Parts: sequence; structure tokens; C-alpha cells
Amino acid sequence: MTGMTPENVTALLACMTENYQHFDAIQSLGAPQLEVQNKADFSPVSALDKMVERAIRKHLSQHFPRDGVFGEEYADKHGDSPYAWVIDPVDGTRSLISGSPLYGCLIGRCQHQIPVWGMAGFPALGTTWWNDPNDATLLYEQTPKGTVHSHPQQPLSDNGTLARQPANDLAPTAAKEENIAESLLNHGKVFVLEAEIFVQEYPDLLQRLHEQYRHLRFDHDCYSYIRLIKRQIDGIIECDLKPYDILPLVPLLIAAGCTITDWQGNPLRFDNAHVNKPIAIVASHRDAVHARLIDSLQT
Repeated sequence: MTGMTPENVTALLACMTENYQHFDAIQSLGAPQLEVQNKADFSPVSALDKMVERAIRKHLSQHFPRDGVFGEEYADKHGDSPYAWVIDPVDGTRSLISGSPLYGCLIGRCQHQIPVWGMAGFPALGTTWWNDPNDATLLYEQTPKGTVHSHPQQPLSDNGTLARQPANDLAPTAAKEENIAESLLNHGKVFVLEAEIFVQEYPDLLQRLHEQYRHLRFDHDCYSYIRLIKRQIDGIIECDLKPYDILPLVPLLIAAGCTITDWQGNPLRFDNAHVNKPIAIVASHRDAVHARLIDSLQT
């Protein structure tokens, strides 16, 4: 269980959408007006990053005072409950200051190190996604008009772009799964996020992926995971992540019927003793696809 109630979710949704007003104000001024500094690792941080994280932390301290809180911009708070929150106030600060609308705001809750609830908001798009706190198979989306849509898990036969390829017109058998894995090479849409890190740290791997997958694309920021949830793409590979970059998205992906693991196929966990340890992930919408991607990373 997530330890969350529908009322908790409603309050956090209100907190999230209230923060959108800060983004709207920045957009009306224009991104160049936003004060930006470089951190020690040369990643940018804006006054908006800090403002939004302060607002979320204040909300959590009032409603979940015993929980730990770990965010990108402020000191870690260790709690005395089984729960810990992870916050990325602006996932994609470079996108924000460059005028791209695909940056997001991420909030996640872990129980005994397992990500159990998450919320992803996209201020420029006016949409927010979160998983049901009591049903692991339900996902919700609030649109710019305030309408809430539920997204139950999609059936296996409707999973992703590969299911629309003629080669996969088979009964749902092991043979079909193998066909889908093979089809990934020619038809699958695989995203590598933050490819500049791969250029520096994994150039041989990046070259191999480029040779294996005909529709390999490079992208940035958390909206790519919404593309996966919507079955617009088939897989994502990313590395050098911190817990707040990825753990809030894990429950959303699971609720949508997707799989996300580290590069060895292990489930993602929150280790509050090693918060700064880099995380490398692979995510997909189908077991056969996931196995193929992991195999590509190991060879």
C-alpha cells in the first residue's frame, strides 16, 4: 500500500497546479528573464527550481511530518516512518530556459525503499499524471481543462508501435513475443535520453545501439516516459540519474503496464544511504522488448 488517501492525492494535485502559476509567470516574462546559476556539476538551477521545491517541502512537512524528504535543491531530511519522498522541482531546467515545453515537475513516495506512488506535472502542457494510491493498475491524467481521465493498463496485444507491424500478426504466444523482440530492431522506436552523457562515458555502447536499432532517437527530460506510457515509443535507455530524476516515474510506468529496471534487470529501489549514487535504467512496454534492450546493453 502507498499509505496515501484520495484526499492526499487531491491536496498534492492542488499543490502541483498551484506551482504552475509560477511557471506561467516565468513564461509570460520569457525564459531569458529567469535567474539561472550553474551548480558544481555545471547543471543549471534557477530561482524557480528552488521556489517550487520549497513549496512542495512545506506541503509535505505539514501533511507527512514523519516522512523523509529528498530533493534536488535542498538538504536531505531523514524521517522516522517507512516512507520517503523524492522531489525534482524542475526536471529539465535546460529545456525551461531554452523555451522547450517538455520540462516537468516530479514528486514520488517510497515505502521501505520501493517506489509506490508518483506524480508528474508538465506546466507548459497543463497536464498532470499520477497513479491511483490504492489500485496499482490505474493511472490518471488531468488535462489543461481540468478534466481527469483514467488510463487502465493496456492489454498486451495493444502494446506499442511494434504491435502494429505486420510481423506481429500472430496469436499471443511465445513465438509472437520472439517476433516482437526481433521486430524491435527494424521497427522499434528506442529513445536514448541525455545522449551527451553516453558520448562521454559509453561511446562504444552508443555506437552499438545506433547500429542495432534503425529508429534510435536522442531526447531529454521526463516527458519521454509519458510517450512510453502512451505507447508512442517502445523503449528508453538512460544513465547517470539521481533518485529524484526517475523514482517518481516508476509507479506511473508500472500502473501503465510498463517495465523499468536497471541495466542488469533489477527493480529500482531508493537507497537513502547512497542518494547520490548514479542510476542507469531501461524501460519498455513489453517483456520481450525489455529483454532485448537489456541484452543490447550487456553485449
